Amino acid sequence: MKKNNHFIISEEDMNCFKMLWRWKLLSSQALCVTAYGTRSIYRAYCRLLNLEKNGFIKSIGSWDQKTIAWQLNENGYDVVSSRFDATLQGGYRSENKDHDFWVSAIHLGDWIKSIPKGCDLYSEQELRKTNPVDYPEWVPQTKLHRPDGWWKIRHSNNTKDSLIALEVELSKKTKHMYNEVGDFYSNTIRPYQVIWVVKSKSDLNYILNHLKEGSLSKAEEQSFILLDHYIQHQWQSEICIGKNSGKKLSDILATSPELASNLGSGKVLLNVRKKPIISTTPRIASRPDLGFSN
Repeated sequence: MKKNNHFIISEEDMNCFKMLWRWKLLSSQALCVTAYGTRSIYRAYCRLLNLEKNGFIKSIGSWDQKTIAWQLNENGYDVVSSRFDATLQGGYRSENKDHDFWVSAIHLGDWIKSIPKGCDLYSEQELRKTNPVDYPEWVPQTKLHRPDGWWKIRHSNNTKDSLIALEVELSKKTKHMYNEVGDFYSNTIRPYQVIWVVKSKSDLNYILNHLKEGSLSKAEEQSFILLDHYIQHQWQSEICIGKNSGKKLSDILATSPELASNLGSGKVLLNVRKKPIISTTPRIASRPDLGFSN
């Protein structure tokens, strides 16, 4: 697709392209309130449509078009890749759209409006497409295993950083793979915690048992949240088993009083209505299979 040389890219557009490269799939409302937060929802949505018309971004949907998200397109990638300081390893498309939508929604969560001081996150796309030598210093510089993202946490009463991995598992993998992952987290990286989001209790038990088989620590750093519970409560979801069992995800990630005003803001990531201007009632993603990958 050829570039439109007459189309003027604004800083807001660049923020939109960067977000879509970094997070792969985002809802209309998420882009409207972040990349175009200074505009009205109506004007922000019109801009998305204009960018789509000119080949910079693309909307994708389920077969009935009731579930919609946005992704980067060829022209948008050409623009954003020319602005990166790091050496990218090429590509921007999602390999599993349903999975990537949930990863982005869970990873960004209540940090979508602002990241607390001293904290940070690094996406699966950045891990995949950036050379390890260009990773931030706090991100493990290894390709032995790639989680679905990393959080760096610094609690307000502590100067020491905590490293938390995200694993969103919508389909089970082999026993051997979980043995290797268990070994990676307990013997190689030793993060503070690994947050797993899974579809069912049977998947939870299967994964945890095989993590323990490969882990010298008996997977003591692992924590599990059920996706159905996440859909209802987002970062207010409880860890149902594992480290910090019974605590909410926000207890782990909401590290300072300044974040209290943002609690619940991550719900905009789950609003899969294409036109947020039509109704104030959100259409919330409600199942693991959103139909994006079909």
